[in-house]
Parts: sequence; C-alpha cells; structure tokens
Amino acid sequence: MKTLRIPVIAIAAALLLGACATTAPGGAWSVIDGTDWDRVDPYAAPVNIASIDGKDYIRLSRRALPPGKHKVEFLTAQVLRSQRLRQSEAAELDLEPCTAYYYYAKHGSKFDPRWELKLLREVKLEGCMPEPTP
Repeated sequence: MKTLRIPVIAIAAALLLGACATTAPGGAWSVIDGTDWDRVDPYAAPVNIASIDGKDYIRLSRRALPPGKHKVEFLTAQVLRSQRLRQSEAAELDLEPCTAYYYYAKHGSKFDPRWELKLLREVKLEGCMPEPTP
C-alpha cells in the first residue's frame, strides 16, 4: 500500500492561507512575518511573535491578522550566551489590508542583549481582495 506524503511546508502554507481567508470579511488580511531579516547586517536576527493584542503565542514567526491597529510583542531569535531570558519589544502596529510586514531585530553587537525592532519591507499580497470603500 502506498502512503501519501505531503511536505510540511505545503501543509503550513495551506493552513496560513486558510487562516487568512477567514480572518477578515471580504478576504482582506494583513500578515506579520519575522522570518526574513537583513542578512547583510551581522547584528540582525529574525524575530518571533510573543503576543498579539494580549493573547500569548509560543515562538510564532508569522501570523495573519485582520487589518487595523494591533499591539504586538516581539522576541529576538538571536541566542546570546550572556543572557538566559530574552528581552521583548512591543509595538503598536496599524496594519493595512492586503499587506505583509517583515520585521527583524537589530542588535547593537554580537553580544549585546539590547535590540531594536526594524521593519525590513512591506509587500502587497497577491490575490487579496480589500473591502470596497463606501
């Protein structure tokens, strides 16, 4: 008997797209992504989402949300030997419909636990239908 093997990435993409379609009326959504960062900068690192609007997440790196204002708490994914607990940084975000936001952590040095949240880029999402404005 043959077994069907579906790559984990395909399943994750399908779940993300399914969550996007049901997140907001009319199929409009926004995405926060911490998996891409400035790879040229030696002190840049990806970020994880710790909480959104007070709801905790465990090391979530990408999330689809309805457009609008959200309070998001980020954690740096860089592990430092000198620090056991990672510092978080909260941001008030006003997300536009049909837009993906890519964030990363900008550290002061390789061993500095302090960091600043940076927006790498904004990308319009293909196939997203924003609600018509009255």
